[in-house]
Amino acid sequence: TGLHTLVDNIDEGDRISIISFDDVVTIDAPFSDTLDRAKLHTAIDGLQPRGGTNIYEGLRQGFTMLGEYPESVRQNRVIFLSDGLATVGDTSQANILALARDWIRRGIGLTTIGVGNDFDVQLMRGLAENGAGNYYFLEDAAAAGEVFTEELDFFMTPLALDINIEAIAGSGW
Repeated sequence: TGLHTLVDNIDEGDRISIISFDDVVTIDAPFSDTLDRAKLHTAIDGLQPRGGTNIYEGLRQGFTMLGEYPESVRQNRVIFLSDGLATVGDTSQANILALARDWIRRGIGLTTIGVGNDFDVQLMRGLAENGAGNYYFLEDAAAAGEVFTEELDFFMTPLALDINIEAIAGSGW
């Protein structure tokens, strides 16, 4: 529901790729030169739970795909939906966070959306906090449309990123 909401509400100039991951990472809908909403909806409808959860490789593929495109006025962002329970591949939370930090330093944002009752809050929140993005938890299917609408509003109109503020107190304070 949330992904369909996202596809229905992005601008014609926006581009989305859909990557699924379990034991294997699959590019379900690669980036294209034009926005093909019907193709994206078909790819979303085809998503099915299959096996384990290879978070490391799923994230790596998403970041790598975005990294292939030159910087432009567009915002490059990975929206990561998962229960956050790495069960296949590199399952080290430290390694997963390090992978994300490396790509985030290159200017790719990361928003995480936790699903399932037993999701790994620490990993999903940690990824988002490092990624100049938001962290959400979908407690039920009804929340999906709202979360994706909120996220679309957020990443379509960023005001500033990577801000450093230094405050020096005057004497006597």
